[in-house]
Amino acid sequence: MGIDVIIIGDSTDIKLQPLTHHTSYLLLPICGRTVIDHLLESLTPLDINQVTLLTHEHSAKVRKFIGLGERWGLNIKLVTTLGNTTIEDVLTRYDIGKDNDCLLLNAQYFRSGDLDAVVSRFQSEPGQFITGSYQDEACGLSYYCKNAESYGKNQENRSTDLVENERNIDLSLEYCQNLCTLEHYQQANFWVAENNPKYVLTRGKQKYPNVIAGPGCVISEQNLETGKLFTGVGCQIHSEARCNGIVILGNNVIVDRHTSIKNSLILDETYIGEHLKIENSIIWRNTLINVDKDSYFTLEDDRLIGSLSKTALILKIKHFIGRSIAGIALLLSLPLWIIALVDALVYKGMPIVKPTRYVGNGRAAHQPHRQIKSAEIQSRFRLLAKLPLLFELVNGNIKWFGVSICEPEMLQNREESWQFIRDSQPIGLIGPYQIESGTNSTVDERLLADATFADSNKINLIGRMCKKVFRYRLTEGLSSNVSSR
Repeated sequence: MGIDVIIIGDSTDIKLQPLTHHTSYLLLPICGRTVIDHLLESLTPLDINQVTLLTHEHSAKVRKFIGLGERWGLNIKLVTTLGNTTIEDVLTRYDIGKDNDCLLLNAQYFRSGDLDAVVSRFQSEPGQFITGSYQDEACGLSYYCKNAESYGKNQENRSTDLVENERNIDLSLEYCQNLCTLEHYQQANFWVAENNPKYVLTRGKQKYPNVIAGPGCVISEQNLETGKLFTGVGCQIHSEARCNGIVILGNNVIVDRHTSIKNSLILDETYIGEHLKIENSIIWRNTLINVDKDSYFTLEDDRLIGSLSKTALILKIKHFIGRSIAGIALLLSLPLWIIALVDALVYKGMPIVKPTRYVGNGRAAHQPHRQIKSAEIQSRFRLLAKLPLLFELVNGNIKWFGVSICEPEMLQNREESWQFIRDSQPIGLIGPYQIESGTNSTVDERLLADATFADSNKINLIGRMCKKVFRYRLTEGLSSNVSSR
């Protein structure tokens, strides 16, 4: 009989910023394949009935990547949680052990080893709840043995008793690393590149001694002076560039002439310019991360370090088009400005315009939101009062579609991790809060609508919002006609 598997992938304690600003740590690459891809691949030798994956932030992106698990021959159920689910939570909330034994894996750990042998070892041990360790350290593996006599007991008491009476055994693994910091994440990549482990599948083949390259790469033998070089798909390294130590390049990376790279990880779609010296760093597009100092900054000069992503180019084109449309809208709105100013003068008197501050978009890609100075007309009509936001659209401080425009004071007291999901998306004039929520909504309601927008397919969501507006206008029109009759 097969077993059930629960993967705990909703940790919020992993300090992998800025890599996790826009994606889940489950989707970060380890030598060309994502963390969750490696983990699911390790499960394929097992006889598994059901896989339950617990996620928190960016769950929509995780779902898009794994689908229903067909790629690995698995049946995967994805559950979005509030984050930091513990073993006690799993034993209490999830219906494990009722029909089958259950293997629990913490996705915060990257492992290399034979999981089939691990499960056999768990099953050979007496006891109902067993945890594993590797070299006397936690490795994020636990096993719940089916026990019909104890299953009917109170779930909460059962979880407490099991954890208190758990047994711990040492497991035979090739490697285990807690991906809790950038340094540990880099070390996991280096270990795979250096050891070519049996239980971790990677892409590419040996092109030169100590050089593993993916298809479509342009690399010369003199690029590597000492150490090992691992590249993804479609990489180009100039013949006068040099690599030392462990160097890992993701997919579609270009390294220009006279550049030296040592013990560094370069992620996908990144351009490295001329005459640079990069050592013990992680680079993702235009973001340079210094692993030693645990600090990072964004370079605005694309000639040094930049993004090769087609998506980035498309976003620039969309940004230009959006600002152009905003300029046209500003010109066409001139009659409305006169109406708004007259209404404010009659309704409020002087001053008719009051200064205000909003949280707007950063000046460069991947930079955090920033405060912008704007104004609001003292009109009775909300649409007329917000006309000055057209200037912010023209300046690029906000976009047409995105999360809601907030005052800085509204975001100061955020504590829950889900309240920060909105920060990964641009600030927009039109969004779920503006369409679906009323003006009297609470801050949490606004942040929840923004979090939903940030983790959903934005095009489909915008389409749904437009349908809601059309349906609302149609219903309003029908109601007025009935009333007139």
